[in-house]
Amino acid sequence: METLPIIASEIKVKVVKLLQTVAELQTRCEQLEMEVKNLKVDLETQKNSNKSLQETNKMRNIAEILAQSKDRLELQHAVNQQIKIIDECLRLLSNK
Repeated sequence: METLPIIASEIKVKVVKLLQTVAELQTRCEQLEMEVKNLKVDLETQKNSNKSLQETNKMRNIAEILAQSKDRLELQHAVNQQIKIIDECLRLLSNK
């Protein structure tokens, strides 16, 4: 009969250790979730920055065409492409 209290005590110690482990894992999980959230925000910021840089690059290319080219058709084509992009953006915005 004396072994029963010893076994109960050992189980109690193991349960306490398990509860501590669960608490530590929950804390770590919350930290990781916060890190994921922050990384998603950073990723979205980088995507927006990338889009902005791409648009700037396109405009720079058009400006170079304007500066270098005397060909009106090439210029008209570049302007029409930008107008199509703007129209598409406006269409997407109006659908939201």
